[in-house]
Amino acid sequence: MKHKYLFAAIVLCLCRFTLFAESDTLRVVSASAEVESSQVSEQRVDVAPMPVGEDRTDSLVSVRIRTVNLHRDTLTTIISTADSTAREVEDIIPADSADRRGHYLDAYIGLGGGSLGYKLKNSDSHTGTLDGGFSALLQLQYAYYFHPNWGVTAGLWFTNYTSHATLKGDFYWNDQVDSDTEQHYNHHAHINSWRERETVHSLAIPIGVQWNKYFNDEIGMYAGLGIAPEFAVHNRYKLTSAELVHKGEYPAWGLTLEDMHEFATKQYSNDPQAKGKLTKVKPAVGIFAEVGGQVFVTKQIDFVFGAYFNCTFNDANSHKDNAFGVKDDDFSFMTEPYTGLWSTDMAGKSHPWEVGVKAGIHWHYIAPPRHEFHTEYDPFTRRDTTVSIVERYDTLYSNRIDTIQGIDYSAMYRKVPVSLEPFNLIFFDLDKANINEEAEEYLQAIYGLLQDKPNQRIAVSGHASTEGNYQHNVRLARRRAENVVKRLIELGIEPERIETRSYGPDVPYDNDANHDLSLDRRVEITPIDD
Repeated sequence: MKHKYLFAAIVLCLCRFTLFAESDTLRVVSASAEVESSQVSEQRVDVAPMPVGEDRTDSLVSVRIRTVNLHRDTLTTIISTADSTAREVEDIIPADSADRRGHYLDAYIGLGGGSLGYKLKNSDSHTGTLDGGFSALLQLQYAYYFHPNWGVTAGLWFTNYTSHATLKGDFYWNDQVDSDTEQHYNHHAHINSWRERETVHSLAIPIGVQWNKYFNDEIGMYAGLGIAPEFAVHNRYKLTSAELVHKGEYPAWGLTLEDMHEFATKQYSNDPQAKGKLTKVKPAVGIFAEVGGQVFVTKQIDFVFGAYFNCTFNDANSHKDNAFGVKDDDFSFMTEPYTGLWSTDMAGKSHPWEVGVKAGIHWHYIAPPRHEFHTEYDPFTRRDTTVSIVERYDTLYSNRIDTIQGIDYSAMYRKVPVSLEPFNLIFFDLDKANINEEAEEYLQAIYGLLQDKPNQRIAVSGHASTEGNYQHNVRLARRRAENVVKRLIELGIEPERIETRSYGPDVPYDNDANHDLSLDRRVEITPIDD
């Protein structure tokens, strides 16, 4: 009888411990997924508690394993034995008008000012100044843009350089012979006024580089730089004001003669030599620069406006060093027939230059649409078609192994987690980094464990599979880890307790070459033992 009571007491004690163990089991819900077919299996192992002593505690292990088969894609093979009607189909493929590369034609007109760029040589008896004048520009240019912003240019421009020369002072021709008296005398010419306009028309061949950029769909800017050989095509001068007072100083007589037939005030503005062609202007090589804005008008035309500058390197003057003076019947000794100050010994080296503003159009050549032909078959004449479907599957194994260790049943049988199991895994969908419902509930459970261990630090490691681009997978693994860390911080875990790591596709789930790649799309949460 005593043995019966003892056996019954042992049975009741075991049942009591088992009931408490069932009530304290922690379960983490697996994530749901939209699948065409799935297979779920669960294994559960409950370890009966052992008597509680001073140096040991009991543990309860609950294991849930879920296996999901995902139907990924279908490969369809069509074998047709048909009498089909073939026909040629034309595809019209337009050119990409947004591509700024290609061929351009430019046309500009410009207005500005310039000068022949020489200095007048002054002496003690006379002075001279040179002022600039109006200039105009007509330019045609071809440009080829080998880059959306950079191109090379070549073309023609026609422009003019205008100067206004002014003289003041006196000129002397000593020891001349009076044709009437054969007396030696010094000829003195005083300038009342002398102003001359000189113009050189040049044709240049600019060659350079050009840059342009649109800051939005309508407005942009451009700039250019290059060299330009120039050739004079038409050169003129004209005396706009010319009056000389001629005097004869006779040292032998001690007389100065003036206001006579030979020695008088003469106007040269209407003289045949008052206008004419400058002596030969040498070819020159210069530099040019331009900058401005552009406005989109159509997909082929831009309106362009800006400023320009050009200047020659070498001396364009080929003067003969003739002395100043106007040859006539009375004073044939003075010089050769007058051909402008440019041709006298008073003019120095010349470097023509000009600066101004210009406007024009920038026309973009867009290739016509391409015509491509291919053969199509009439689908309504096909018969005897065999369709073979080959289905290919990927299997995703979501293993959830959640372990609670060290449950102290001596303290009213409460759950007291004392450690975090390594390799707690959170899985992600292909090319995704967002936290799904399954991961959310799992993170809630990890938060509860960390709340009971306030000094425990963890590492959150992001991983990705080898599918796709390597650099993309590195960034994807990083985002997965950062999203998990962000959620744990939102739940209340201090940031200093979390260390973020990312391994990209470099650390697979296991070393099995044939393992399921979906296992690599994961985040591992592991404790850090200080």
